[in-house]
Amino acid sequence: MRHQGSRMAAGLGLVGLLLACQAGRRPAEQPSPSGLAVVRVDNQSWADFNLFVNWETTRQRLGRATASTLGHFEVPSLLVPPAGSTLQFSLQPIGAQVAGVTRRIHVLPGDTVLITIPPR
Repeated sequence: MRHQGSRMAAGLGLVGLLLACQAGRRPAEQPSPSGLAVVRVDNQSWADFNLFVNWETTRQRLGRATASTLGHFEVPSLLVPPAGSTLQFSLQPIGAQVAGVTRRIHVLPGDTVLITIPPR
């Protein structure tokens, strides 16, 4: 019983951590050569996270945000047409069932989306 309480507390801590993720959008200083939108994840925590992009009813994995690193992930052009689209990004810690989701943001080709995962 005591062990289950520790797991629950750890799970709730991860939910709080993920909900603390901050996302913002700004035009890229130097657009990517491919013209694709890019997600930059500043993972300041000690856990690895899977990064997903949510668009309408589609959820696609973009990659793994490794602990204590800055990662760059390209968003497929199908999800960001020339007029842009409204996207949400979700982060799920490796080996956990909880996930954090950003607010919906309008993304254009060449944009850089910044997501920060704060330290625990």
